[in-house]
Amino acid sequence: MIFLQKKLLLNQCHPKTVFHNLPKNLLYESPIDREKKENIEFAQKNPPPNDISVLLSYDWPIHMNWGDWYLDEKNYYLDLLPDCHFGKWSQEEPLYSIDLKKICSANDMLKWFFQLSGKDPDLYGRNVIIDLYYAFKEIFADDIIPLTIVGKTICPTAAVSMHIHKYELQHQL
Repeated sequence: MIFLQKKLLLNQCHPKTVFHNLPKNLLYESPIDREKKENIEFAQKNPPPNDISVLLSYDWPIHMNWGDWYLDEKNYYLDLLPDCHFGKWSQEEPLYSIDLKKICSANDMLKWFFQLSGKDPDLYGRNVIIDLYYAFKEIFADDIIPLTIVGKTICPTAAVSMHIHKYELQHQL
């Protein structure tokens, strides 16, 4: 009864805040765990040994979130909304936002990893950096080869637009 009263009181204070009945850590799915699950599904559908063409032609899932990072498809921001673990953040505004339009090289990505490495893991989440790595890896997947060459840059708006387009194509009814 007390939990229900607190929930109603908090909903009045923050009407957009979502409260889950399950413990928060049960709702969090790390990109690593999700990738393992997707690899198992692939192996079940395509028993090994496989030709490289099978791997490349497989319809891998496209995501819009990676752990607590969510892609803001209208503004091209990657928002940290740590509401899926035992962190302290319960606001509706992102705790952190990364402007993806300013990610033009591997160096730009690396700056974010260093900036987040000193943050409080109880507030930001223990997997904030690895989750961000998976977000960058998937969003900029088609530009990974140019980013491995020192001094190469990419067009971030095109990369994010392509990722959103792939997601929309995959999720059409």
